[in-house]
Amino acid sequence: MTSVQTEQIRLFAKAPKTIVIGHISSFAVLLYLATKSSALPSGLLIAWAILELVLTPGLLLYMKIWAKDLPEEIPQQARWIGFLNALVCLVGSSWGMMLYLSLATDDPASFAMQMAIAAGSTAASVKSLGLFRWTFMCYGIPYLGLLSLKLILLGGDFVALAVLVLIFLLMMLLLAKDVLASFMDYVAIKNENLDLIAQLQNANAQARLANREKTRLLASASHDLRQPVHAMGLHLETLSDSTLPEAAQKTVAHLRQSIRNLSNMFTSLLDVSLLETGNFTVQTQVIDLAAFLKNIAEEFKPLADICEASIHIKCAPYWIESDPVLLRRIVQNLLSNALKYGGKGTVTLEITHTSNTLNLHVKDQGRGIAQKERTQIFEEFKRAATTPDHVQTQDSIGLGLAIVKKLCIPLHLDLDLHSSIKGSIFTVSGLKLGHAQAATPPETTLNNSLNGLHILIVDDDPDSLRASETLLAHWGARVSYAQSLYEIKPSDAPDLVLSDFSLGNGVTAFDVQEQINQQSPHSIPFIVLSGETDPKIMDEIRTRGLLLIPKPVQPARLRAAIESQLARIRR
Repeated sequence: MTSVQTEQIRLFAKAPKTIVIGHISSFAVLLYLATKSSALPSGLLIAWAILELVLTPGLLLYMKIWAKDLPEEIPQQARWIGFLNALVCLVGSSWGMMLYLSLATDDPASFAMQMAIAAGSTAASVKSLGLFRWTFMCYGIPYLGLLSLKLILLGGDFVALAVLVLIFLLMMLLLAKDVLASFMDYVAIKNENLDLIAQLQNANAQARLANREKTRLLASASHDLRQPVHAMGLHLETLSDSTLPEAAQKTVAHLRQSIRNLSNMFTSLLDVSLLETGNFTVQTQVIDLAAFLKNIAEEFKPLADICEASIHIKCAPYWIESDPVLLRRIVQNLLSNALKYGGKGTVTLEITHTSNTLNLHVKDQGRGIAQKERTQIFEEFKRAATTPDHVQTQDSIGLGLAIVKKLCIPLHLDLDLHSSIKGSIFTVSGLKLGHAQAATPPETTLNNSLNGLHILIVDDDPDSLRASETLLAHWGARVSYAQSLYEIKPSDAPDLVLSDFSLGNGVTAFDVQEQINQQSPHSIPFIVLSGETDPKIMDEIRTRGLLLIPKPVQPARLRAAIESQLARIRR
């Protein structure tokens, strides 16, 4: 908060250049008129010239420099203001005395100029000196007071003129009072605004802190809670292959779907935490867009069946350059949103060509989105109001479109929404065209049976370890396990290693890989199952040639990853 005195001094310190110019100009005219009077000795004129041309401007400059380094302490500021009062009192008295001695009443032109300078310099000083309570009085009263005294002593009509001068002085004093009042209001408003700004900055700081805490909580929750979800999924997969009554099989199917929904929620929470912290990297690749969209559409066919909808793709043979992981998440969220909220009908994935870029349109045939909700739905944990034709699912927590909006930023894509009673269209524009690439031959897969395959599981979480061991044994594999680096035996010689990344006490999957490589004469397939989100760790995992699968792992994906790794080795 700024004190009144501090603000007064700051404003006055900015004015000396203007004051000095006006001071010297007025002085030059008065000096010229004074030299025309033979009654004034030259020594007096020289002394006055030195005072007004050297001493006064020098003192004003000194006060400006002094004001820059003046501490915000009342005694120091009061001293500065007292010095200013003394200086302006000296100037006002010297100018008033010069008019008293040199007033040219016998020369109408000179007399008019002298009176005009007195009025003009007094009025001009109100702006700068009126900021202070007593300073203008110290200048104006001796200046115009001596002039009035001279006019009264002249007698006659000059007495009436003296009265007018005194009335003018009174008016200037009242004007200076108004200037000071306006200045006090300005300082009060400024301090109020500064206080509001401080409150806003404090609120923003608290909001940023709360946002960081929210992000930390999301990351922590998604990391810690995925372990039991991962274990539940693996245990349930073992149970689903058992011979059970039909009612039990239906219950298992419902449980599997619930765990899948819960896994999707954790994935959404993780996406939010990564996007909030910027803890991810964009890895651009050339993508066959038609095949890319077809693969996603096949993935969502079960959801489309539940929603009694169909998925239609309109895409010419295009190749684009983008991050397949981030772009896939965008399309998945938009397609999921269209299926759940688009009503029973057709959801269309359409690609249009504009200049050197492509646009992706996700169209549904629902009842549209209300105007007031079109901005809100892109906020976290916000969903549009449902209607009877919306499919109610338990895996939506209002993060899908917020994630899409945030993912478009690092990919330099624009996101637009057009909605009417005939449906909604979400458009992702700015997809960069790429050059066609030779098709990658499909990987061969092994027989579904893993009989005889020796798999080493390394995980410090007992539940995850037990679930993985049970499932892999159910698939026919021979399983050995270790909860730490020191439990890995040289005699294990596995065909494949499944390892959590962080094993406690600073030990990681990298240490496991190094130890396995030292014990084995040939390369062993290595899969990392982890909830790690640090992009540096993820990049190093890829650099080392390891396959990373984030937890919680769907059993089907785990099976496919195992077969893919073994197929690559056996080629």
